[in-house]
Amino acid sequence: MVFFCWKRIALPYRILCVLVLLTLAMEGLGYFLLLKGINNMPLFHFYTYVEAILIAIYYYFVYHGRRIRWVYPGLLALFLIFSFINVLFNEQLTHFNSLQRSVECIWVLMLALLFFVDLFNRSEVPDLIRYPHYWMTSGFLLYFAGTLFFSMVGDIYLSSDKVGFNVFDIHSGLNIFLNLMYTTVVWMASGRSGKFLGKFFVYFGIAFIWMFLTFIFIEYLVWGTKK
Repeated sequence: MVFFCWKRIALPYRILCVLVLLTLAMEGLGYFLLLKGINNMPLFHFYTYVEAILIAIYYYFVYHGRRIRWVYPGLLALFLIFSFINVLFNEQLTHFNSLQRSVECIWVLMLALLFFVDLFNRSEVPDLIRYPHYWMTSGFLLYFAGTLFFSMVGDIYLSSDKVGFNVFDIHSGLNIFLNLMYTTVVWMASGRSGKFLGKFFVYFGIAFIWMFLTFIFIEYLVWGTKK
């Protein structure tokens, strides 16, 4: 779908396509490293860097407030500098980057809230349900709010025996939800959605349940669980 829609969608949606492909590549590489007995935690660090950069670029082109728009590159630079210092003196590449992820989550939540403030102040969108950026920002709010919780309790996050269940199941659900939102937004932006509200929620629910059960198994394989 990403390749079919690439030529007919605007730059912000192409950035979302890159995020989908990046997630797919990371999952595949993580599984490969696991089979080789290699620590795959550096992927979390790399993914956080690239994800923050792509989301910043996405909102740079989506946001209409010129003054705040130019703040994004500066905030991104501060985040990257902080991440670099964090790796050098605090969280090594072979450890879970809980602090870095927490800061990223708070930063993205701020971007999402700024977008909603700008959107409601402009009042230029007659139907939010059919506005792709509204759906994408809503997905960011839910995903990063949930991820922020896991990042703040990183030690428990990596050990299911401390909470009595596999916390990766919840994180898998959040990942599935966000990737479905990526796909849905790109589909809407391609102009192929037609009567969008008719069957969307039914298909979305079925796809979410099916992919949730599938990704529970994948998360066990890729990241493993400490017993």
